[in-house]
Amino acid sequence: MKYKETIPVVNEIISQYDIKLTVRQIYYRLISDPYNLFENTKSRYTQFDKMLVVARERGEVDHTSIEDRTREALGGDFDYGSPQEFLRSEIDSLKNCWQDYIMEMWKDQEHKIEVWVEKDALSNLIFQVA
Repeated sequence: MKYKETIPVVNEIISQYDIKLTVRQIYYRLISDPYNLFENTKSRYTQFDKMLVVARERGEVDHTSIEDRTREALGGDFDYGSPQEFLRSEIDSLKNCWQDYIMEMWKDQEHKIEVWVEKDALSNLIFQVA
């Protein structure tokens, strides 16, 4: 597995999608047609994962184009400077909350469609078309 050969192909794969991809999704593309860059083994996947970390740190692969569902930030300190600042933030949220309103598409339909996905990593991909 050669770094200089792999990273350009990774960027090519990422450019084919309008969503964030997981490391595993990129890896599966690399081991499949038309690329077939290396064989599918656990050690190759580990090598690739480490290679991708280096490429992201160097800025050779856009870190925002890769989704890592195993690490999620919970909570946090918003550090409002004053109670007034907090209230201003809440009022702004209320003023803009109408943008989050979604009308139910299937409200008056006799039949509804459900799409189930077994792998969480594929949910964003399916969500784009479903």
